[in-house]
Amino acid sequence: MGMRKQNSELPIVHLIILEHEEMVRFLLERGAVLGRAKSGGEALWRAAAGGLETMMHLLIERGVKANRVCVDGAVERRHGGIADLLRQHLDDEIPG
Repeated sequence: MGMRKQNSELPIVHLIILEHEEMVRFLLERGAVLGRAKSGGEALWRAAAGGLETMMHLLIERGVKANRVCVDGAVERRHGGIADLLRQHLDDEIPG
């Protein structure tokens, strides 16, 4: 319980950053949750900022909602295609 560092990412988010698509799919199929605002949002932002298009598609396919913070992260890092993808799936109900 207290062994996790305060600002460390969830293990599934770490796998997304490393683009371990098969392992991410494996965990999601077995109940890992990314639909919550915190875990899904962090995963989406990291994928957007890192230019990880495959992970972006996977997260959106799994119902993670895009927000303006994610779009801005992609734009700031010059990932125009990812920013466009996020804009298509933008959830205006989520502040950010």
